Amino acid sequence: FRKIRLIKSEVELKHMRAVARINQDACMAMLKQVRRGTTKDQIDETFMVEAAKRGAKAMWIATGTIGGLTQGKVVEGEPMMVDAVSQRNFYHGDFGRTVVLGEPSKELQACMASLRIGSATVLEKARPGMKYSQLRALVGDAMTKAYTGSIPVRFGAGPHSVGLQHTDQPYRDGIPFVVGDDLVLEEGMTLTVDLPTSVLGWGAIHCEDLLVVTKTGLEPLAIADGPLVVI
Repeated sequence: FRKIRLIKSEVELKHMRAVARINQDACMAMLKQVRRGTTKDQIDETFMVEAAKRGAKAMWIATGTIGGLTQGKVVEGEPMMVDAVSQRNFYHGDFGRTVVLGEPSKELQACMASLRIGSATVLEKARPGMKYSQLRALVGDAMTKAYTGSIPVRFGAGPHSVGLQHTDQPYRDGIPFVVGDDLVLEEGMTLTVDLPTSVLGWGAIHCEDLLVVTKTGLEPLAIADGPLVVI
């Protein structure tokens, strides 16, 4: 069933386009309400409300780093990742950005330049017939080569299918633990390419857009407007 679900029908693509836009809009509406001192609980509650206003159900929103806000609340100048997932008509939206309160530092700007290269590489280079592993290596290498900052950042790219589940894809057969298939891009697949990185003591960065595979490449299902949100 997971293999069958990889290729979306036109009806399914309509659902995916709708939830991609709703999920992104709900996340951005939440971010507009974030202030110095905002807590993770407040972020979660606001995202749930904004998703519900748009007819969706919030599934989760990761904020700060993988472990949450490092100081328990939003502080000025610290890069935070945000990764928002919601569901509508059983189909999932997945959206990620880097968020900072106040002026971004030079180091953050250098990281954002690399993430922009990564996002552009996804849209410019991915084609039907390319394996996940090839896309992962291509994008990761492009971001690493573009980086001009001084902090130790290890850039990576993680493609995964999205649909009736957040990670809507098959796993390798005959293995007693979960290992993802090295899938091949096919027209009609919907996926994201995660670009997250956490740096201990500094913050976390991320960029993620929901995409559909077309005959000539990848097309955003919502608005791919760059990795950085300044609040």
